[in-house]
Amino acid sequence: MKSHVEVIIDTLNHAYSNALRISSTHHTENDVKAFLKEIGSAIELFLKEAFYENKRNRDDFYELIKDLVNFGVSRSSVKTLQKLRDSYNKAKHNPRSQVNIISAMQILPNIKTALIEISNLNVGLVNDPKTIKYQRVVWIAGWDHYTTGETEIAIIVPYEHDGTRISIPTFEHFNIHWEGWNSIIKKLSAKNSLLMGKDHLPENFYNYVSGLGEFIEAGVFSGDYRELIIEISKYVDKEMENKLLPDLQRKNDLASMFYAVMYASSDIIDEGKYSTDIEAMRQSVNFILEHRYAASTNSENVSRLVLVIINLFNNLKPEHTTSIQGPIFVHKEKYEHYRKKAYIEEKELKVLVTNDGEFIAQIF
Repeated sequence: MKSHVEVIIDTLNHAYSNALRISSTHHTENDVKAFLKEIGSAIELFLKEAFYENKRNRDDFYELIKDLVNFGVSRSSVKTLQKLRDSYNKAKHNPRSQVNIISAMQILPNIKTALIEISNLNVGLVNDPKTIKYQRVVWIAGWDHYTTGETEIAIIVPYEHDGTRISIPTFEHFNIHWEGWNSIIKKLSAKNSLLMGKDHLPENFYNYVSGLGEFIEAGVFSGDYRELIIEISKYVDKEMENKLLPDLQRKNDLASMFYAVMYASSDIIDEGKYSTDIEAMRQSVNFILEHRYAASTNSENVSRLVLVIINLFNNLKPEHTTSIQGPIFVHKEKYEHYRKKAYIEEKELKVLVTNDGEFIAQIF
């Protein structure tokens, strides 16, 4: 996993490459200002989070840079960063300011020198691994099925309901014991990661799902999706689910099992259980699937998915067998972006691992 300073240097290098690309084409001052805003805001956040360890978040950019000399940063590096700050502020707040791509690019090598100097001082968290928190927004809805005695929970991709659609884009569903619904809502609402009720959803969508029979309630979840599915999985009654028609059983839903296998596989690495022994890995993944994600490992979907991901992981770089970021679910366009950084890929499932240790999957 990359350190805070390595991440900001990567951002700087990417911005420089992008500036080169812009410079060779027809561009406007707005293009140059966007480039300066990206670098300026990234540097300011780096200083707050990594250098000052979030202890000076109320201070302005000028003060954050000025006080670097107190920690041993050279005056020339401070001057370079203040020059960036000045350009950044003009680009951000002064629409009449004039800037050209050549002068904007000239400052970047000196900024990189300043960042390397800061890294060598080893102050704060600059050389510590940067943990990236990925957030996801989904809608959830619940229906009580009195005849079968279970509550169905649908996980829905946010979309625009125009009143004509006859189905909702559910990408995962659960069948839980009816008593679990209130416990799930209470716990996640207390963390402010779940907002329930029609006030938090588009009117057309809410009117549609609330009109379906045996509807309970719907809401918006925002946060770590892994947390959501682990919490719901605690209340899955497998014996009750096995009595449902095959099409209603979660184990027969390929998308639901795909999500469970992706999370269980990455959990194995985070918990230090990676192995090049295929059977040992299969058993480890299956244990987590059964006990954490309520997924039946006797499912054909699960068996196939587990084997595919394990074989993918068998080609991981040594540094990624102990730490991996993800899974991270993205749309097709962003997946293609990550492909440029990938060193292993499962093309059928659209799953890959990047050189930065990001475990990426194209969303169903």
